[in-house]
Amino acid sequence: MCLKKLLAGLLIAFWVSLCARWSCGADFDPTKTTISKLGVKQIEAEWLPTRDGRRVGDFWLATDGQKRSALWTLEVLDRNSLTKAVERASGFKADPDVPPEFQAVDADYKSPFRPLDRGHLAAADNHKTSNVIQAATFLLSNAAPQAKKCNEGCWRMLEAYVQKRALDADGVIVVTAPAYRPNNEGRIVIDVIGRNQVWVPTHFAKAILMQLGDELFVEAWIVPNDDLETTDFTLFAVGVDEFERPVGIDVFRPLADDVERRLEKAFPLKVVPTK
Repeated sequence: MCLKKLLAGLLIAFWVSLCARWSCGADFDPTKTTISKLGVKQIEAEWLPTRDGRRVGDFWLATDGQKRSALWTLEVLDRNSLTKAVERASGFKADPDVPPEFQAVDADYKSPFRPLDRGHLAAADNHKTSNVIQAATFLLSNAAPQAKKCNEGCWRMLEAYVQKRALDADGVIVVTAPAYRPNNEGRIVIDVIGRNQVWVPTHFAKAILMQLGDELFVEAWIVPNDDLETTDFTLFAVGVDEFERPVGIDVFRPLADDVERRLEKAFPLKVVPTK
């Protein structure tokens, strides 16, 4: 009996230690390393917003089975990862790693009542180093219903801006997610499309952590999922705290607590001292 209690205690201690390492991780110090040098194991152990993330191509995503779309995607971008070696793919496909009952199909997006684009979360243009990498961005698990003018206008301009930032930086971490915000009456109204009742986000959200030398920068946006007339994404800039609330995830966790607090208050685009 004592041996069983001892083993149970050791197992519990191991699990608590494992959870602590996942939730805290080692503090990221930009004076000693760069975002572009983060390895796959380190990203998966420390940087994913939730534990259920998985690698798809060269980015990560978590699936929301209830909403039939991604919960979030995470990309690590730099000059090398943005090499354009192949052409853009065409046509979305089902994700073989998601049970069919928990994902959308192409037909869901072709409703005559409200046709919507299959909006990329991890942008296709960021992943062109190979045909396999490019094809991963065209899995339906990397899409959510998006208004056409938003997808082809404001959101596309935001994606291009983030890519430009990554080309100029020592690495950028990009977290993208569907968001659900209340209307003027304080209610969150959920629309669904298709036979599979795919949830239509009220907004799309994106946050980036950028490194330039030993300095860190942060930016975030929450863009209405409407037929926007404007392409000026700067109108929808928010602080990271405001980004996290409607998305329901904690981003950039490995930063030291004091740096993270300053990052989350930094708005818009601020230099965050690391010393």
